[in-house]
Amino acid sequence: MAGGVYLDIFGGEADLIIDRHGEPRMTAGLETAAALSLFEPPGWRNAIAGNYERAESRIPEVLTEVLKPQTRRRAEQAAAQAMGWMVEAGAADEVETRAEIASPSRLDLAARIAKPGEPALLRYGINWDAMDATGEPGREHGAGG
Repeated sequence: MAGGVYLDIFGGEADLIIDRHGEPRMTAGLETAAALSLFEPPGWRNAIAGNYERAESRIPEVLTEVLKPQTRRRAEQAAAQAMGWMVEAGAADEVETRAEIASPSRLDLAARIAKPGEPALLRYGINWDAMDATGEPGREHGAGG
């Protein structure tokens, strides 16, 4: 499989997932790229990117707002913008995002990344009650399909 090591990334932290045989979990690269695009500062990406890939995610800004319908729409738009570079760079044919308020303290964010032979559905559950003033939320997330 072409790609790289899967990193479970969120809020400035990255976890390397190791299987029971001591091998790192591998990926085609879209899961890690999506998480970095959504939740991490853009400096890493802009430092190595071409002009079409330069971006800044507005997700951290949205995470500091009160959770309400307008916040849900802004999160959905910010996610689409943050991952738009994948289509521009040819890494994906299409990226669709959806956000839903699952409870008064939880926003569910989903991204469907269409790539021939390797579709991915990524889901992130953002716990608003666990956030601090900087917008660093508690989380539950994972890839599913």
